[in-house]
Amino acid sequence: MDGKIRTIAFLVMNKLLLQNDLLPSVLQDPSVFDMNSIEEIVEDIRWGQEAFQTL
Repeated sequence: MDGKIRTIAFLVMNKLLLQNDLLPSVLQDPSVFDMNSIEEIVEDIRWGQEAFQTL
């Protein structure tokens, strides 16, 4: 994905997390949505939620 699409994906992801009363996520790998399984993406999102809590 190019930078614009990746940015939109992160914004939409965090918007949906917040709408569902979940913490936003700070992802360490910008290519998390590229060629990963759902389980890997969920794991990265959960890691990012823990990272968000430390900010």
